[in-house]
Amino acid sequence: DPFTQTVPVELTASNTGLQRYTVSLTIIDGENNVRNNRQDIFIDVLDGRQKILIVGAAPHPDMGALKLAIEANDNYQAETFVLENFDKPVRSYNLAILHSIPSDNAQGQKLLSELSAAKIPVFYITGAQNRFTSFNSLGTGVAIQLNGQRPNESEAFPIADFPYFNLRQEAINYMPKFPAALTPFGTFTTSPAVTVLARQKIGTLKTDYPLWVFSQQGERKVSVFIGEGLYKWRLHDFADHGNHDIFNELISKTIQFLSVREEKSFFRVTTKS
Repeated sequence: DPFTQTVPVELTASNTGLQRYTVSLTIIDGENNVRNNRQDIFIDVLDGRQKILIVGAAPHPDMGALKLAIEANDNYQAETFVLENFDKPVRSYNLAILHSIPSDNAQGQKLLSELSAAKIPVFYITGAQNRFTSFNSLGTGVAIQLNGQRPNESEAFPIADFPYFNLRQEAINYMPKFPAALTPFGTFTTSPAVTVLARQKIGTLKTDYPLWVFSQQGERKVSVFIGEGLYKWRLHDFADHGNHDIFNELISKTIQFLSVREEKSFFRVTTKS
């Protein structure tokens, strides 16, 4: 009598590329047709993980906090470098996170040029070593004119109806409770193309100064966090909740938005191997 049986099998994707597997059944006594006891199948194993580059003008705990948040998601792999030690091709990465770059180190300009030529999305985080005259020429949609060397302590207050990705209401409500970031003391100018996720609250004053913004340069997406101290956000999240879920959500959603490239090809062919 006809019957079917399902046998679950888990295969380990130990190698990338086209893999050949053979499924076979033992021949039983009296079996008339044995040709259908064997079947070859082919599985194309892809490494779909996004590679994220983190480069800082100098070692900074923000870089470690970002790496931990990124790699909490199995779809991402992060590598961290101090600027003077980075010498890899940028085209192998899906996104670059630059901390306090551009700085006075000329190697930073070389890195920026290579990222621009390769159209790699960039997440800028400003810091004490930033050279803002160079930063303002990057076309991020944000210009910063320093009025003094001493930074402000700015808390975040999120903007309603942020369009690029959805955050849980719990994360939105918790953002103002994060510790203050050290932001430049100066004048901020933003272009109409910039979309603000959060603005700066200095003391009790909610300002129009941007804290976290997003923009797009042609096909290239850009984000800027104007300040340093993200590692404190991660620590504070754990102190209050016993986990890093809210901080990880903010970073993961940012990375996902910046690194995903839209498929704009008008001619596509799908066929069997």
